[in-house]
Amino acid sequence: DDEEEEEEEDNDDNNNNDDKSEKEIKKEMEEQRKLLRMALFYKTMALCDDASTKGDDDDTAKQNFIDAMKECHVWVESASSLSNDEEKESYALVMAHYDIAKGKPAAALAGLRKVLLKDGGMPASSKKRKEAMELLIKLYRMLELEYWAVHWENA
Repeated sequence: DDEEEEEEEDNDDNNNNDDKSEKEIKKEMEEQRKLLRMALFYKTMALCDDASTKGDDDDTAKQNFIDAMKECHVWVESASSLSNDEEKESYALVMAHYDIAKGKPAAALAGLRKVLLKDGGMPASSKKRKEAMELLIKLYRMLELEYWAVHWENA
C-alpha cells in the first residue's frame, strides 16, 4: 500500500509539473505572439513612412506598404491588439494611409474622423493628434471639401 501511495504522489507531482510547464509554455507563446505583432506593426509603420515620403510616384513603395499591412492585419486585427495608447494612435494613422494607398480616401476620412471625434479617441494632448488632423485636412482637400478643411484648420 505504501508503494501505491508513493506512486500516486509521484504521478501528482508529474501532473503538477506538466500543468506548470503548460502554463509556462502558454505564457511564452503569448509573449512571442506579442513580439511578432509588434515587429509586424513597426515594419508596416516604416513602410508607411517610406510610401508617404515617396508619394504617388513610387508604386513599388506603395505596394510594399500594402503587402506589409495585409501581413500585419493577420496578427494585428485592430488597435486593441496593441499594448499602449501611442501605438493605438499610430495604428489609426497607418490604417488611414493604408486606405489612401488602396485608393479609398473616403474610408481613410471616416476612420480618422472616428478616432478624432469619439470619446476615448485621441486626446488633445496626444502626440499623434496633430498628425491625424493634418492628414484629415489633406483628405478633405483631396476630396475637394474645402469648407471642412478650413473648419478643421480652425478647430
